[in-house]
Amino acid sequence: MKSRVSAPCTAAALLAFHFILPAPMHAQTTTVWDGGPTGGGTSWLTAENWAGDAQPPNASNSNVLIDNRNNPGTIGTLTISASRTLGLVTFDNINNVLASTLNVDTNGSGSTARTLTLHTGVTLQNTGTTVAFRGNNGALSVVLGADNTFTTSAGSYLQFNSGVVVSGGFGVAMAGLGTVGLNAPNTFTGGVTVQNGSTLRIGAATQSSSASSTVSGGVLASGQAGTGTLAMQNGAALVSGGSGQRTLQNNLTLAGAVTFGAASTYTGALVFNSSSGSGTGETLDTPATITLLADTTVTTNVTTSFFNVMSGAAALTKQGPGILRISATNTYGGGTTVASGTLEFGRTGSLGTGTVTLGSAGGGDASLLNYLGGWTLANDIIVAGGSGGTLTLGYTSTADFSGNFSGGIMLNDALTLRSDAADGFAMRLTGGITGVHDVTKSGSGMVRIENNNAGFSGRTIISAGTLQLGSLNGSTTGAAGSGEIVNNAALRINRSNAFSLTNLISGTGIVTQAGSGSTTLGNSNTYSGGTTVSAGALIVTNTSGSATGTGGLVTAAGTTLGGTGAIAPTGGNSVILGGSVAPGVSGSAGTLTFTPVDGNVTFQNTSSIVFELFGNGSNDKINLAATGTGTLDFSAMAPGSISVVFSGGYTPGAGHGFDLLDWSGVTGLSTSLLNLSTAGFDPSWVWDTSLFTTNGTIAITVIPEPKRAVLLAAGLGWLMSRRHRPGACRAAGSRTSPPCGRR
Repeated sequence: MKSRVSAPCTAAALLAFHFILPAPMHAQTTTVWDGGPTGGGTSWLTAENWAGDAQPPNASNSNVLIDNRNNPGTIGTLTISASRTLGLVTFDNINNVLASTLNVDTNGSGSTARTLTLHTGVTLQNTGTTVAFRGNNGALSVVLGADNTFTTSAGSYLQFNSGVVVSGGFGVAMAGLGTVGLNAPNTFTGGVTVQNGSTLRIGAATQSSSASSTVSGGVLASGQAGTGTLAMQNGAALVSGGSGQRTLQNNLTLAGAVTFGAASTYTGALVFNSSSGSGTGETLDTPATITLLADTTVTTNVTTSFFNVMSGAAALTKQGPGILRISATNTYGGGTTVASGTLEFGRTGSLGTGTVTLGSAGGGDASLLNYLGGWTLANDIIVAGGSGGTLTLGYTSTADFSGNFSGGIMLNDALTLRSDAADGFAMRLTGGITGVHDVTKSGSGMVRIENNNAGFSGRTIISAGTLQLGSLNGSTTGAAGSGEIVNNAALRINRSNAFSLTNLISGTGIVTQAGSGSTTLGNSNTYSGGTTVSAGALIVTNTSGSATGTGGLVTAAGTTLGGTGAIAPTGGNSVILGGSVAPGVSGSAGTLTFTPVDGNVTFQNTSSIVFELFGNGSNDKINLAATGTGTLDFSAMAPGSISVVFSGGYTPGAGHGFDLLDWSGVTGLSTSLLNLSTAGFDPSWVWDTSLFTTNGTIAITVIPEPKRAVLLAAGLGWLMSRRHRPGACRAAGSRTSPPCGRR
């Protein structure tokens, strides 16, 4: 007999069995677009345009494949025609079935708004087609129902026009080798990831270079990349269409090789900033950030600005012909390399805490420029070797501030120092330079070298503007190492102490002594632009040639010219003396020699001379040995301006004589110019200046009385012996040789 089971027990058992079975997963479905019987259909609302004559279901697992297989290559527009929820939308051109440009509109006519909710993404495969979600005939909104991936094949372009806003609480990943264009002020919050060689392009309504009609050149309040983090990984690129600035306010993470801008086509500047505005790096209430997750190489083909704070332990490398502008005070610690192109920084700490490397082997031109005034770059700088281009360290701000490079600079190649700053607000180098390669000053502004640079032996070439040794107000440091200075513009010395400039100076430029200290020139220099002493003292100690080159010399009132060397202007170049002349060097007698050609040595009404006497026949002296028509001209000098003083330790005596001046030509010389000291004189002694205007000599003599006649005769005999020195004949006015035709 069979046992019986009651119906209630069976129902309960079946119900229990049902609950222990796994719930069925939502299987992915794919609906294929075939364009209807003729392939000419356009509306997604028409069932016969889909294979099986059924529209795709509205579901997160509902995928569609657009290949227009019934009429390849003829369709140019599709219309959504209803709000839809889909998973993955794929456009496939494996058999050349799509037009070169396929537009996806909202409706065929009318203005009803539609929403397209995507749970998986959009894919362009096997195609170089442009697929543009245009939003024509009614507003079209794209909502991210989950994290989406936009995948594009090489040469293809997926575009969301300026009227198609992408929103939702999820993010978008860009994959593939094509381009995705986001052109509306999107509001999705999950961020953007650009990876695997794909390109994210913002700000243009079409793939041409024209800017979007709604955001051309303007600040994008929310940013086309939504409001979340923009992540760029190895091989990613971000470009802006058109020529206007595009500002993004997203947090940004970087890793590996990334590209900003394209080498052509897209020329718009990219700005990463925390809020709308001019992007000058000001402190903002809600700052976005840039994080270096790994060592990052940024290739810029357009001007790209990072105004957000960058952090992380990784290194940043800039390459490509475009400009990368960094303006925040950053904390990343892996160092910075400018391999090629230009990196502009704006603030102290903009380049993090690591060493900065300028240039790379074979990388060509590279520039590191401070574009905002008043800041200091403390990072050490290594100038890389073998770039094959020009490596430039510069200051381009014209604001009323100076920019300071305070770190050490190691030269493994030649370096150009560029300054566009005004004289008072210069590019400063307070860190030391080491190496044997040349340093060239370029730009119309001033570079101030404030370190003695003892480890630098390369040439210093001044091609434009001014190179100053010393600080703004004068300092005790500032030198150009030990190499030659090729001065083809302006060399300015502004030190407050005694400074010996041992470098050989050549070129066509001018040299200015501007500091309150004294500068000694000891070489036979050849620069031709002239020398100006506007403050302090210039001491010449060369033993051959000309300490001041071949140009003229001008000294201002209140300055001093001294030394034992020679000043030899060529041609008609002259020496104009407005300050004091003190021949010799401190503590010993010496002769200061002028050897012009046809130029004069002129003493102005503010000038003076101080001759020190060290003993009988031992004294300071000025010698004019012109090789042409040059003369000593005292015509404008004020009376009493030539002082004769006794040096400490010298006791004057009767009969002592002194040769103060020698000349090949003279004018305006008068005994009224003399201011003679009588310290230590016997009451019976006087100065005899009777031969001063004849041969430049003076003597101590006794007041003539019968008993002193012998002493007087002895003194006169010594003085007369100075009047007849052997040598070549002289022209009229000369006192160094007998007149021509007389012996």
